[in-house]
Amino acid sequence: MKFIIIFLITIPWSLGAQFIGIKTLPLASGEQFNLFPSQNESFGGMNIAMTDAWAEAFSNPAKGFSAGLFFLPAVSTISNNLGGTATVPVAWHFNNKNFLGSVMFSWQRLKGASAGQNRFIGREIAALPEKTAEDAQNRYIFASLGKSFRDNRWAGISLLYADISAVSGVDILYPNAESVTQKGDMTEVRAALHKKTKDMEWSVQALYRNFEMLQDVENKVWLWDTRTQWYVTKSNIVRNLDYTDTWGMHLNYREKVNGNGLTIGSIFTFNWKTHPKIPNYEIMNIPRDPGNSYAYNLGIGIAREQESSRIGLDFIFEPVWSNTWANAIDTIETSFGKIYPGQKTVENDFTFSNWIVRFGGFKNTGFWGFGAGVELYKRNYSLVQQDFVTGVERRQDEGWMQISYNWGISLYFRKFTLAYSGRMITGNGVPFVSGSFIGVSGRFAAMSDFVVAPGGALNVNEAETVTHKFTLRLPLDGEK
Repeated sequence: MKFIIIFLITIPWSLGAQFIGIKTLPLASGEQFNLFPSQNESFGGMNIAMTDAWAEAFSNPAKGFSAGLFFLPAVSTISNNLGGTATVPVAWHFNNKNFLGSVMFSWQRLKGASAGQNRFIGREIAALPEKTAEDAQNRYIFASLGKSFRDNRWAGISLLYADISAVSGVDILYPNAESVTQKGDMTEVRAALHKKTKDMEWSVQALYRNFEMLQDVENKVWLWDTRTQWYVTKSNIVRNLDYTDTWGMHLNYREKVNGNGLTIGSIFTFNWKTHPKIPNYEIMNIPRDPGNSYAYNLGIGIAREQESSRIGLDFIFEPVWSNTWANAIDTIETSFGKIYPGQKTVENDFTFSNWIVRFGGFKNTGFWGFGAGVELYKRNYSLVQQDFVTGVERRQDEGWMQISYNWGISLYFRKFTLAYSGRMITGNGVPFVSGSFIGVSGRFAAMSDFVVAPGGALNVNEAETVTHKFTLRLPLDGEK
């Protein structure tokens, strides 16, 4: 009865999806921000009712488990030469009676999409940039510290900083560019409280993220040379800005139902995002629109965790509301009157009703274990666009299903644990409008947001993202 009362009041709580990524396009990209260790990743990534000690030690600064050192090399590729990443994180977690904390350093090489992949897109679609983010390098650093208080209570704070030379797929969002050069950073802060007893646990986190990127887009313009009586080319560079600030909170509750390992849990996540600058991607039919978004995750989960097996199911409902607009730079004469500088010329209202289902299981045979799982991510939104210059209102409904297939194996040695997890993501790819090329991007790196108004009905040439991740964990406290 205790769980039922708390669930009805808080609906719901957990650790996953603390920052909610917003996508209006079925963009395919590598798992650029998949940096941290996870025990559950190989069988669906459940995290509402099922514990994931490795992941929770880094996603919640007030939680932890036994001390350990992690080495986590990973490779992600997107089919049809659309790019990928190679990532090498090293992480350390410590935990004693009064303090716990984590540190992570990661180096990453990001490969841009090959210009030759225009064969995949088709004859009617423009070629990709001649130069891509082939040699881009990203660096990440993370640190957290927690302290215990009386009655099994912990408080903690964490900081993640990323020096980003490129975000996967952005180069292809500018299909007619000669080159796209990116530079920016991301800062993420969490503050958390956590309490755990024998049969239940709860936690609450306050969240903040600042994401800022510059995109210098070089375009080639054909001009008529009156002296030579022939066309010549001239290059110009346009700087686009991609800024998003996110404030939020995340709550999580779990409770054991019986002595056979059955656990139920719930989550509630809220994100308020401001988008001071949204890049002028070629998919958009309005320029440089700022905006605001409100995103929620409401989820429940059930799991059974026993010594030799683990199985679980998560369901998350994800409503999102986004409002973006464009402001007039000069006075515009319309048949309805004048639009003065600073007033809106176009306004977009997005209403999302997304949902996520994760399920899977893991079997432990003693020396080794294996697991498999699936995540279904259905995105649906309605767009209402008001054009104040022409007086036209346009409505558009879009939706697509992203499916992630997960698998993995773990080997348990006396001095260390070695694990492999694989994932294939389908349902995204190269989107286009009415037969015209748009662009591409990624697991959505839930780090930045693509909140852009498409100029027409969306279609997609699908591609698959495949990730191979290895984990070597060395216990540092005498644990076997």
